[in-house]
Amino acid sequence: MSDIIEKVNEKHSTWIHISFNLSHFMTKSAAGMFLATIFYFYETEILLPTIYVGIASILFFIWDAFNDPFIGYLSDQPNRMWKKWGRRFPWIMIGTIPTGITLILLYLPPGDPTINPWPAFIWFIGFLFLHELFYTMSSCNIMALYPEKFQSEPERNKNTSIGQVLQRLANVIGTALPLVLIIDGDPSSYWKGAVVLVGIGILFFILGIPGVKESKNMITRATKIEEKEPFFTTIKEAMKLKNFRSVVTIGVLNTTFNACLISSILYWTNYILILPEDSNGDMVLMIVWFVSVLFSIPIWNIVIAKIGNKKTMIIGLLSSACASFLILLISDLNGAIICMVLLGATMSAAFLSIMLMFCDIIDEASLNAKKRKEGIYAGVFTFFDRLGYVFQTIIFTIVHILTRFDPKNPVITSTAKAGILASFTWIPAIGLFIAAFIAWKTYNLTPEKMITIKNDLKELGL
Repeated sequence: MSDIIEKVNEKHSTWIHISFNLSHFMTKSAAGMFLATIFYFYETEILLPTIYVGIASILFFIWDAFNDPFIGYLSDQPNRMWKKWGRRFPWIMIGTIPTGITLILLYLPPGDPTINPWPAFIWFIGFLFLHELFYTMSSCNIMALYPEKFQSEPERNKNTSIGQVLQRLANVIGTALPLVLIIDGDPSSYWKGAVVLVGIGILFFILGIPGVKESKNMITRATKIEEKEPFFTTIKEAMKLKNFRSVVTIGVLNTTFNACLISSILYWTNYILILPEDSNGDMVLMIVWFVSVLFSIPIWNIVIAKIGNKKTMIIGLLSSACASFLILLISDLNGAIICMVLLGATMSAAFLSIMLMFCDIIDEASLNAKKRKEGIYAGVFTFFDRLGYVFQTIIFTIVHILTRFDPKNPVITSTAKAGILASFTWIPAIGLFIAAFIAWKTYNLTPEKMITIKNDLKELGL
């Protein structure tokens, strides 16, 4: 690794690492339920026409393009709360619980869309916007807090490993728990499932508060920032960084793949595998996927230590894309379980690598600017991460319209089934191949370069 010695020595207790990642539980579990059920709920349960769901996603994208970077920008701007609470903590406290409340309200649309789609459509858009606003307040600032709170490589590796276990667990609980409580044909079971999920999320968030509190040193560093910078200037500055552009592009393509996977489970089990209701196949597949992610994390940590974040990311992206094609050959639950094992084992490589790469980019950007600017970068990254959800919805909308998928029809055509599988497998897999190429060609933060950057940041007191 060279003779350069990393000088950053801050250490936190294991409990603080655990607590920090528990603060993610509300947003990650909400994202799990949102991805697994929201499109399915509006399209097949309340029968809002597919085109309306697609239009809502486009409007959501326009809102998201402004919302995420702006929240990140605001959290970087000096204000009176910094001296007492720090830069990130107030935003996390304000945004987390409303994220859950707006999730519940998303599943309570008024009216009957088969008679008049507009009330449900307007409700969907309104609470989609609010949900995203509060989600960003929480997740963007937790993400921005991460590289400043955990600055050394061992601390980041430890936190990322714990985080992948707890955050993927939150995703799976957010996906599987509602599936246990949801009754096909009963739209009210969705909001009831969301209430249970949000109640659990609040309990875990309380446990996460110690982990997201900012130390006196962090607050002192923040209060030294006096000038406010124009919003568009900071956005332009962030997008000038080549490695940042590389990682956000990889991130959106990877998130699109993840979103298509999770959102396809109900369609796969109900329309392709046609599993009996008492098999709980959708829940079984999500649990199998999580267990596979969990057990593969130590292996990928060893790989990252040996070959670095970039090469691990490329391996994970390519192997996940290849594993997804096996789904096209599967027609029963046993085969589906094998596929989910392979997907969980391969996808965890990207889950681990992307956050470590983001932290490295924040360090590079902070050194260039001579001050910590996690908020704006976290905001832009969150936008691209959530953009993957929008792409998933657009893919589903276009494919379902082109293949004439009709949830009201008791017989699903072979063309519609092919569309479900395309949205699940080869369409998002193409994005992973592109992401792997981008990582190979454009990302250049090596382990040796990062040690030098961290030492320079230490000398600057950052």
